[in-house]
Amino acid sequence: GAAVRTLASVPAAMLAGAAGGGGGGGARSVGDGGSEDLREYEWDLDSALDVFSKALRENKSLQELKLCCTSMHPDATLAVFASLATDVDNISARANDTLMSLDVSHNYLLKPLPAGADGAPEPADQAALRQQVEELSGFLHQLVALRRLNLSATFPTLEQMTVLMLGVPSAIDANRVHDDGFLMKARPNKVERDHGVAENTTLTELDLSHIPMGDKGLEDVMHDLLKVNKRLRALHLRSIGRCSVGVKALAEVLQVNQHLQVLDLSNNSGIKDEGARQLSSAMVHNNRHSGDGFLSLNMSGTALTARGVEDLCKGLCAMSSLIHIDLSNSHLDAGPPTRKPVEWTLAAAQAIGGVLKANPGLRHLSLSRCHLSTAGARALAYELGLENMTYEPSCSWLETLDVSYNPLGEAGVHNLVEALQGHPRLRFASLAAVNLTSAGFNEVLQQFEHNKSLEQLDLRHNFIKTVNPKVFASFNANNTTLRRVDLRWNRIDESECAALSNLFTLRAKAAAAATIGEEAKSLRRQLRDLLDLDETAEEEPYVLLL
Repeated sequence: GAAVRTLASVPAAMLAGAAGGGGGGGARSVGDGGSEDLREYEWDLDSALDVFSKALRENKSLQELKLCCTSMHPDATLAVFASLATDVDNISARANDTLMSLDVSHNYLLKPLPAGADGAPEPADQAALRQQVEELSGFLHQLVALRRLNLSATFPTLEQMTVLMLGVPSAIDANRVHDDGFLMKARPNKVERDHGVAENTTLTELDLSHIPMGDKGLEDVMHDLLKVNKRLRALHLRSIGRCSVGVKALAEVLQVNQHLQVLDLSNNSGIKDEGARQLSSAMVHNNRHSGDGFLSLNMSGTALTARGVEDLCKGLCAMSSLIHIDLSNSHLDAGPPTRKPVEWTLAAAQAIGGVLKANPGLRHLSLSRCHLSTAGARALAYELGLENMTYEPSCSWLETLDVSYNPLGEAGVHNLVEALQGHPRLRFASLAAVNLTSAGFNEVLQQFEHNKSLEQLDLRHNFIKTVNPKVFASFNANNTTLRRVDLRWNRIDESECAALSNLFTLRAKAAAAATIGEEAKSLRRQLRDLLDLDETAEEEPYVLLL
């Protein structure tokens, strides 16, 4: 109907049941042996697809369509796209001009090329499948309002990816003619193409994760895509296969396309330190010529050592726009043998501190599983600003910090928490699996007792056995912002859990909050008073996970 604005994850079986109910005899049947009648079931899916396609074509207000993980057949996918495009049989049925977000991830978007007797695709099959990908490319080109497109894990071949992203090669480009009359073969980077994602003037976010394009895809497809499309703001390329050489082509085109703000290259272990150095050079170049920079960069799982992090941070220090940086799964204690491991750790922490100071708006920092030791935690705590700044922490905008799964130890946690307690906007801190004991947990509670911003604290997978009830009670009496504490997978016994759960309740927190006074009111309460809202409005629950 016209009022529907979101269709999320519609399973094929649900569609089949809906169509069967209104199609007369379309319900699934089960044979004597309990197995489904596949012919009847397939008829249901075809019928459902017709109903669904008609609904998509007639809907004039749909803004978001999610069909991820629906096990759609490639023909069904093509039919869905066709229902959103102009109907060739009915010119009055124009293409959808409201859809802003389309997610068809984790489906087989296109049929794989069938192999003939000699292992090569049959010419007829190859032509038919090429026509399919060309049609799909044309349908995407017609979605004039599309902003976000998720094609993650849709398994196209490199040739199909090229047509989808760059469009169909023009016939005249098969061969080119010099001015002097001599015939020359078209160079790949000179081929003119039509109706590809590269020519889309509205698309701002594209997700091509889990598509094994590798170096060839980065060099031939992503390079040309970013060179042509200057409106794209977010590009997700997680787990795209071996891409050690292709990063150079990506870094080169980033110097031409300086409008990309979000780049996700996580879980590509082929990038390594050399790829980080090339990306850093591109960031320095862009800042020198345009002043623009990334808002978010995800380099988690890219096999960086401390040397690579140090090089990458040089580029990040050249900008001042960064909001989110993820360096998880880096080896901050490793590097060339010119330095000792602890020296590399200290150098990496200092480089990260430089990024924090150069980007005062940085809100999210993730250093999970980075082999940070006690010495590394001490160096990072110093860079966070409590010890080297007179008035306030250097990164006062920091909202989330994840240093989980690092062997910080008691001393390292002490240094970090001491630095974090003064951050006025810190909302989430993860100290999971940092070798924290009961004494360390009690100290964490005491450090955060008067913090006015922290809302969630993650302490999973540590060695906490007991909690001092007086410390915990004092913490509850003075801290009114912390709403979620995760203590799962520790060594707390049943009686200790019962005592903690009695202390950490909504009634206990409310009673504690009432004794603090007007000056400690939460921002929500202040806004409620200012706007004269209902005092009985529902509060967020307090959660203690044991």
